[in-house]
Amino acid sequence: MLFGVPSEEYDINPVLARAMDRLLILHADHEQNASTSTVRLAGSSGANPFACIAAGIASLWGPCPWRGK
Repeated sequence: MLFGVPSEEYDINPVLARAMDRLLILHADHEQNASTSTVRLAGSSGANPFACIAAGIASLWGPCPWRGK
């Protein structure tokens, strides 16, 4: 899709389409808060535990729309 010619017909691979659909649903339905997701993301990059925890705490900075004011 990225390097295709816009005027040519593009056939979607059904296996890849189904895999992307499942990945996006799983990502949207992970039911984790922002700090947990941030710590996991920072940890997957190979950062040390202190940097991961700092990233998780920093992700909680700022106003949260779901908290009472």
